[in-house]
Amino acid sequence: MCSGDVLLLLDDRAGRLVAEKLNIPTTGLIGILLLAKEKGIIEKIGPLLDEIRNQGYWLSDKVVDAARQLAGEK
Repeated sequence: MCSGDVLLLLDDRAGRLVAEKLNIPTTGLIGILLLAKEKGIIEKIGPLLDEIRNQGYWLSDKVVDAARQLAGEK
């Protein structure tokens, strides 16, 4: 179904399951932040994760800790 360079941005579990069935690659907010750090667009993801959480976006401590570890910030 999917051709070319496509990456679907979504954090919804049901949406990810549908995309997986259609062979559409997905990433979420944390994946985008990690990619931005890897590309040198941002220096750290930690402060952004903190701000996102302060604005009401729910992320579990476990997910935030794992993201920081992947980014080499923990």
